[in-house]
Amino acid sequence: MAAPLLASKRLLLRHWSARDLHPLALMNSDPEVMRYAPDTMSSDQSEIFCTAIQIGLEVRDYGLWAIELSGNVSQVHGPFIGFAGLAVPTWQVSPEPSYEIGWRLNRSYWGSGYATEAAARVLDYAFFEMQLKQVLASAPVLNTRSTAVMERLQMWRQAPDFDHPAFSSGHKMCRHAHFSITASRWSEVREMVFVN
Repeated sequence: MAAPLLASKRLLLRHWSARDLHPLALMNSDPEVMRYAPDTMSSDQSEIFCTAIQIGLEVRDYGLWAIELSGNVSQVHGPFIGFAGLAVPTWQVSPEPSYEIGWRLNRSYWGSGYATEAAARVLDYAFFEMQLKQVLASAPVLNTRSTAVMERLQMWRQAPDFDHPAFSSGHKMCRHAHFSITASRWSEVREMVFVN
């Protein structure tokens, strides 16, 4: 079962294509975009990453969708601005199976609400179509831009923060904030999120 396309007011969350490789490589090599990731990526690493996540969308009903701006009738395709979606984390902060939401945007598109809009559309899909009961999110405590998106999505910050296993103990990115949202809470707050 392949993952479907998802659309919101300004965005299309879609499968990946060859035209995404160059802008994805530029985004993944930007030190500012990748400030809170383990490292930047080379063009070859970005291509491998793109291939892997596209295969994921083809074999599962979820994954990391490419995001393009929609609504411009003069263009066949809107510009690629980043990605958003769901993944099963390789680490577990609870014994229950879990799905984690995540996103990454090209720096040129920061500050316009696109991350929140894309993530809100993913949460709609997760809860109303996949019928998930809960979705998690995490980010380094220092990554206040991402944690602000989690707060705009009305996710609950869980206590305490935790040490992410992808980073060595004492690394400045090791300490992570952990958020979650349930299906019932999303049903209560989604209209406020989309309006804002």
